[in-house]
Amino acid sequence: MIGPRKASRAAATLAFSFLLTACGGDEGKGGLPDGKYVCTLGLQSIGNITIDGGRYAGPASESDTLEFYPYDVEGKVVIWKGPMGGLSSGGNSVASTVIDRNDAQEATFHMQIQTSGGNFTTVSCTRE
Repeated sequence: MIGPRKASRAAATLAFSFLLTACGGDEGKGGLPDGKYVCTLGLQSIGNITIDGGRYAGPASESDTLEFYPYDVEGKVVIWKGPMGGLSSGGNSVASTVIDRNDAQEATFHMQIQTSGGNFTTVSCTRE
């Protein structure tokens, strides 16, 4: 019998593979527009992600020193190639990041975070 944690991971993996299939197309190729993205969990700000060319820093607060890492975009899926602050530490991990809008007027994406307890939560990020 499969345990609830394994079942949850299997469901997340299956959902992510459907996202990869469904999110093909050219939107998002070349990366996200440069700028500061305010990230929230519900109504609470969890910091900012700064995009500069093919690099990102954060999530971080205004007082944090920014260290940049590369990222890639495949279709509408963002692949972070470095740490994501508290979103990828302490047993948490970024399960997926999907671009919702990627144009000059509005750029937004959301991340599915798997917590150390095996649950999933959504973080939304919008460019200022």
